[in-house]
Amino acid sequence: MWSRWEEVVGPQLRPHCQPVRIAGRTLVIRADSQVWATQLRYLGPQVIANVTEVLGTAGVTDVRVTVGPLEAG
Repeated sequence: MWSRWEEVVGPQLRPHCQPVRIAGRTLVIRADSQVWATQLRYLGPQVIANVTEVLGTAGVTDVRVTVGPLEAG
C-alpha cells in the first residue's frame, strides 16, 4: 500500500497524508493538519473502497486519522 498510496488517496490528498500502519483491519493515516484530517475522515469509506480496489483485498474495514508531521520519503 505504501508504494501505491497515491492510487489509494489521489494526487491532491497524497502530499498531505501518509499511511502509518495497519492495526488489525484498521488503516491508520497521518495527516499534516486538522483540515486534511477532517477531509480524510469524511472520505474514509472511499479510502477503504480504494484500498480494496488497488490491493485486490478487503483487509481494511476502518480508517483512523491522526495529525502530525509527515515523514520525508
